[in-house]
Amino acid sequence: MATNHKSGVYILNDMIYINNEYIQPPPMRYVKKITVINDKVFMNGFEYKNGKWERTLRALWHLLF
Repeated sequence: MATNHKSGVYILNDMIYINNEYIQPPPMRYVKKITVINDKVFMNGFEYKNGKWERTLRALWHLLF
C-alpha cells in the first residue's frame, strides 16, 4: 500500500504505522490513546522503544493523564 506520509504516527483501518512501517499494536488494543512527544510513541500504557512495545512509567503517566 503506497502512502504519501513521510514520517510520523498514524492509524489507517486499525493498522498502526510509524514512519511508514506497519507496527503490531500493543497487547491491550481496546483503548486507543496515543501520545507522540519528541518522536516517542505512547499507546495504552506502552512505549514503543527499540522496535517493540514496553511498559514504562512514562507510558503509564501518559495513559492516566
